[in-house]
Amino acid sequence: MLAFLALIPIVVVSVLMIGFLWSSRKAMPVGWLLAAVLAFVVWDMPAKWIAAASFAGLISAIDILLIVSEHWQYCN
Repeated sequence: MLAFLALIPIVVVSVLMIGFLWSSRKAMPVGWLLAAVLAFVVWDMPAKWIAAASFAGLISAIDILLIVSEHWQYCN
């Protein structure tokens, strides 16, 4: 049951991007908010942990963007 609840943000983002042709800039915050609400309500995760996990995700995204931009500059 919990695995199906964990899939809800992924399914919602997929439907928004594929079905409704939303950009990732609009769809991903909806998925993040849904995941945060599920973490708080279903798994009783403290708000500080959700904020820390969100910050860790932001740092990981910046790291990936730096790698991609370096690769882009190398190829062009």
